Amino acid sequence: MEIFLRALYGWSFTISSFEQLDRIVKMADYYRALPAFSSALDGAFLRSPALIEAIHELPHRLIEVAAQLQNEILYRECLIQRTGPWTMPKYNMIRDRALREIAEAAYRRIGRMVLDTQYKILNNLDTMMRNNPGDQRVINYQASQRALAMQCGT
Repeated sequence: MEIFLRALYGWSFTISSFEQLDRIVKMADYYRALPAFSSALDGAFLRSPALIEAIHELPHRLIEVAAQLQNEILYRECLIQRTGPWTMPKYNMIRDRALREIAEAAYRRIGRMVLDTQYKILNNLDTMMRNNPGDQRVINYQASQRALAMQCGT
């Protein structure tokens, strides 16, 4: 209760665990003070290592709290944690279907951006190699590719 009141009065506070945050959010919801608590929470990030740890350890649970609070910073950080690692994203662990679909869409959008960037890099490299066959950068690149092929045994 003290942290909730400190948040409403604009005083500094620290979150010591996910469970504590969850209780305070339920209290804020009961008293219709979610927007006020959400605004105050932004200042608590730097003073609350447990909150930062929860973002890393429990993003699939914390993202639901972030959505309820409509807290942009907390939501974004949880979303980032859930769309990684790139080879095996963990957004499927999000229980709320709508939030899971948003995370999946973000993952796909990031993947599309990565593919577009890779295409542009390869296209520029190809253009550079065709237009400047004697350029030292092209020669270095070709030598590194030959060395890599030899290491791989191809």
